[in-house]
Amino acid sequence: MLYRLQVIRIVRSMKNDNNKTTVKYSNHTELIDLSGRDLISVFGRKKAEVASSIGIEIPEESSAPISIPTGKVTSMTGEVADEVHDWPNASQGTSFRSLSLHFRDGVLIALEWNFTLKDFLPKKKPWYRRWF
Repeated sequence: MLYRLQVIRIVRSMKNDNNKTTVKYSNHTELIDLSGRDLISVFGRKKAEVASSIGIEIPEESSAPISIPTGKVTSMTGEVADEVHDWPNASQGTSFRSLSLHFRDGVLIALEWNFTLKDFLPKKKPWYRRWF
């Protein structure tokens, strides 16, 4: 029962956009290809292990502290990240996506993998080609 009340309090606090937290944020502009990389088994591992298994470099000194809404950096288990690394130019094969790794005390707690829907929708034909 106590656990249930704690979860309800966490969810209510996440809905309030005024709650902000300060995280070390780093935006990496280099292109990385994640084809064939195992992104699932890296959860709960240290930053150096994550970097070596994915094949990327995660420098610490390039991180700058910023203030962002707590809901953006909260994992599904309720942990709030203290360090975020973004790769907006990550790709898997030919489609570009965005990868975001969230760390707490040097351990990976969340991973966000975004993509654009237009990469997966069928190409539309011009209106005059639909008749033929």
